[in-house]
Amino acid sequence: MANKHTDTNLVLRRALDSQRLGRFKQAEELYGAVLQLDPANFDALQLLGLCHYQNNQLDKALDRLNAALARRRDVASVFNHRGIVLKALQRNHEALADFDAALALKEDFADQRW
Repeated sequence: MANKHTDTNLVLRRALDSQRLGRFKQAEELYGAVLQLDPANFDALQLLGLCHYQNNQLDKALDRLNAALARRRDVASVFNHRGIVLKALQRNHEALADFDAALALKEDFADQRW
C-alpha cells in the first residue's frame, strides 16, 4: 500500500506535467489536492504560485510564493519566481530585492533576472 508521501509525489508529478502542457486549471486542482493532504508542502506552494502567474493570477501567485518562502528561504527559484511576479505587479524595488536574494543563494541565476 502506498504511503502519503508517495501519493503526494505522484500527484505533484501529475500537476507539474499538466502545468508544463498549459493545463493550468487541472494543475491548480492537483496542487490543491496535495495541499489538502499536506498544507505546508513547499513544492506544491511554489509550483502553484508559478501556475497562478502563468495563468495571470498575480495576487494569488504572490500569496502562494509568500507561503512557500515562509517555509523555506534557502531556495533561489522561489525568490526568482516571486521577483517575476512582483515585476509584473510593477513593484520593481521589491522585485529587484528578490532577484538579488536569488543571486545571493545561487550565483548562476544571473541569466534569469529579467
